[in-house]
Amino acid sequence: MDKVNFAICLAFQYIRTDSVRKAVADSSDCLHQVLKEIDVTHDVIDKYIIKQGEEKNIHGNMLLDVEQIMELAEGFHNLIWILGINRTGIPFYTSDSPIGTVPHVNHPFMSMAGIRSEGVEVFFPLSPMHVLLMYEGSYHKNLISYERKYLSLTQKERIEYYNSVSIFESDRNIFSCNGDFNMVENLRQGNPEAFECPRVQITWNKNYNNVYCGFSYAPWQVQDYLYPYIAKEYCALKFVCIHDKSDFQKEQEYAREKEAFFWRNGRPYGTKNRN
Repeated sequence: MDKVNFAICLAFQYIRTDSVRKAVADSSDCLHQVLKEIDVTHDVIDKYIIKQGEEKNIHGNMLLDVEQIMELAEGFHNLIWILGINRTGIPFYTSDSPIGTVPHVNHPFMSMAGIRSEGVEVFFPLSPMHVLLMYEGSYHKNLISYERKYLSLTQKERIEYYNSVSIFESDRNIFSCNGDFNMVENLRQGNPEAFECPRVQITWNKNYNNVYCGFSYAPWQVQDYLYPYIAKEYCALKFVCIHDKSDFQKEQEYAREKEAFFWRNGRPYGTKNRN
């Protein structure tokens, strides 16, 4: 299989995951919030907001969108490709989200972990002992000479790092060829918040009076790590029914009236989504 065809396979692997589907819903939720904040009319909002459940159809259409698939495949194709051969004896994990990304450039607002981001490193385990490594060329100039060649990976720490990224970027399932999930358990014990919290976006860490609520994100935290903080700092939660159905405007008004420290934007967390 040549590089072009394999890049197309990578595009499908990347876009088919449940995390992409969830990102569609989260993006709509965030847009809904922004439009409400700037007092856009309901008619305009309805034109751009995805109704609950529609993200499945949109995700399906993304998989059938040849132009989008080819554009994503081009992003993979433009990276430096190196076959990594694992010489450590520690097998690679893989997961239901098998393509991992590692940013090497810091940015104050952007994650820099996109396929076309400057300095990004992308990896895709092919087998327990082989991995496709892909690098953005303008930053990783020293690796250009390795394009479509192989590189022996002899450092256990590097394999363990790739495995840790696979664990954290997984959605529900992690796979090991030998059934050894000690790293998963160790990471769970060291970072329980990364495994126990629902993966949704939190927008604010200040209340409406701009008072700091005591929580801030670490630079690597891109999912919702707020719930464990609440569990640690507060001994009880009080649930108040303010409306009989989901209504962003009423939620917003109530949060402002009560000067809420925490307010989850977006859809309610359903039991079917629990890890």
